Amino acid sequence: MPSHKTTIQIDGSLPRRELRRKVVDQFLKEDPGTGTGDNTSRYTYYVEKLQDGSRIYLTRPAYLKKGFDFRISVEGKVFLTGRDYPKHDDIFEDLEKKKQENPTLYKKLHKAMIRIWNCEEPSEVLKDLNALEFESGFTVELILKTLKWFLIEQDIRDWNYSGRGMFKSRLDKIAYLGSLCVVCGKIINRLPWHCPLCEACVCPLCAYRIENLRCPKCGTALEV
Repeated sequence: MPSHKTTIQIDGSLPRRELRRKVVDQFLKEDPGTGTGDNTSRYTYYVEKLQDGSRIYLTRPAYLKKGFDFRISVEGKVFLTGRDYPKHDDIFEDLEKKKQENPTLYKKLHKAMIRIWNCEEPSEVLKDLNALEFESGFTVELILKTLKWFLIEQDIRDWNYSGRGMFKSRLDKIAYLGSLCVVCGKIINRLPWHCPLCEACVCPLCAYRIENLRCPKCGTALEV
């Protein structure tokens, strides 16, 4: 069977449920295959374009061959797989390096990623970053636009479980582990409670002692 290639535009600012439905509806239009190998129905969807001209694209079926699973690739880039498709660890390892390089700039990047997690379109988030750049690893643009699709993938595959929440917990660990608790002053080595406004961190032990789980610095409700 011939391979199908098409460009689609999915607005990342849609509500999670609608965002998930839009992508699945696109996959439902696919023709069925008649077997394996040359008889497999194959699709490539170009979904994002980077400033250097390379594109982010989805391929189906993915290796697991299950349901609406898809693989995310970036033209012209090489990841830990040795190919052009990143795994979660490609992103996490790159973020660790960026945090080590510049913790202050990394806080801005973390806020930007949480905006993507909260269903904002990467192109709009990038406008507010004033060309945020790191010397190490991938561009911020690649990180944010790839992140959008990792989160959509998790919402499709694990909707009845944690969905995109699993990815966020790892982002928070990278951002907050090693911080100092604003209550006891000790280094935090477990995922802490944190303030979404002033970014103060409270270790789990101290959090249990705080009335109504309010930030000791600004009074905002703490999150975990």
